[in-house]
Amino acid sequence: MAKKLELTEKQKIEQEKFGLDALLKEGIDFEVESINLFGKKKKTKFKIEQMYLCTLDRISVLALKLANEEKIYDNEITDAFRQVNKNCILMTKAISIAVLGKRYNSINGYFFRRFIYKNVKPDTLKSLFDAILLMSNLRDFINSTGLLRTTRTTMPAPVEENQKG
Repeated sequence: MAKKLELTEKQKIEQEKFGLDALLKEGIDFEVESINLFGKKKKTKFKIEQMYLCTLDRISVLALKLANEEKIYDNEITDAFRQVNKNCILMTKAISIAVLGKRYNSINGYFFRRFIYKNVKPDTLKSLFDAILLMSNLRDFINSTGLLRTTRTTMPAPVEENQKG
């Protein structure tokens, strides 16, 4: 009988970190199927790579707008359509920012956002947004800001401590 190898919690975390690091180096490829003017289907490939801070900042603003829009209305169907109406544009904008990265500006961002808006289905939109959250590498960003808090050497002493001394 073969024994099952049980991973410790630390080994599970290390394995997850290794997988995430490999994914961050390679990026995430996806295809969008569209139909041209002549009715012919065409698949276009895109890639979401690890983000620079400016890209992460832009996407975080959109994610906060998404989070602030969560209000409960009387009718669940009406609420669902309000969510689609408000959040669809925000999510497609986040995807365009993530794919274009530093090349994002109002002109090419608009055209890419419209392309995604017209050719992506809701299940694909959700998986793309999940990929964006994964590629944003928030784990390392949060860890680095936590390290900055502990390395302050000139942190001022509280007023009460100064008065006692």
